[in-house]
Amino acid sequence: MCNRFRANRLLFAVLVLASAYVAASVGTPRSDCYSLDKDGYLYDLTDLKGKAFNYSEQDGSTYIVRLCKDVQVKTSQYTENLGRFTPAQSSALGSRSFVQEYRYGDLRGCEDAGYDSSGRSTTVSILCDGCPPLKNACEDPDGCVCIVKPEAKCLTSIILGLNRKNRGPRVVNGFTVGFNPRGREVVDNGITQWGYDDSYSDYSFTSRVVLYLSAESSLAGKIGKPEFSVFPEKGLNVRLLGTATNGDAPTTVLSPAVLEIDWQCVKKARMPYLVNVTIPVTEYDPIVFTLGKQCDYEEDVIPCGSSGWATFGVFIFV
Repeated sequence: MCNRFRANRLLFAVLVLASAYVAASVGTPRSDCYSLDKDGYLYDLTDLKGKAFNYSEQDGSTYIVRLCKDVQVKTSQYTENLGRFTPAQSSALGSRSFVQEYRYGDLRGCEDAGYDSSGRSTTVSILCDGCPPLKNACEDPDGCVCIVKPEAKCLTSIILGLNRKNRGPRVVNGFTVGFNPRGREVVDNGITQWGYDDSYSDYSFTSRVVLYLSAESSLAGKIGKPEFSVFPEKGLNVRLLGTATNGDAPTTVLSPAVLEIDWQCVKKARMPYLVNVTIPVTEYDPIVFTLGKQCDYEEDVIPCGSSGWATFGVFIFV
């Protein structure tokens, strides 16, 4: 039986969203503050994060949407928090708007309301082409609040129209790339994820990385075969294996396509080798993410396949 791990040699495997590939990494907003339009085009709202959009009612109360921060209502007597931005729950909804969820607002009178008794909540539907009836009436060039509608005692619905002209890439909402066995996502709903800077034991001692690809059935046939490039070009042997490389269409998470990245150091280097993975998608911008591997030692080739000496997995966002 082959010895798959040699404790005296330790390799650091790094998943990097590297600065060298920032320009190529389409579908990656600068923060979790973004929106999608009706056609799936990405709008990065990072420059507006925290900006206040006010809406005054006839009774003197003022609703304040601090974009990607929280929602408040102010009266002459009190200020009430109607929810804090919860990006993990935000999603595209319907044909026009992108809905941001704001949860975990003030509890008073709403202790048993909301999602999992989370108190006051607000849904903010973002229209990237402004408020249709008020498009020319917004004093703020960035946009304004179109409508505020209390849906229930502890739930408020707000429509926010933003005047955004520079749209980004078209992302594949419903397409996911994640670690297999099921773990954190590298690509979630067509958007390459950022901010991974922790080590994970799921692949800490392996010389390969296994990913799963899943997509909605209507999109599965549009997903192409993954391709890769390596920088520097020499010094790291890389192979793409698995059903995804055969052109098998990814479906639900119960029957996904599998992409195995088998890599081996043949030349040590001070800086990580960068493996740029591109997945073409018909009618959409390609999915791009970058895997990096730090080769402190040259790996011995062992006849039992892709086994090697110990590796340690680390995510780094550059």
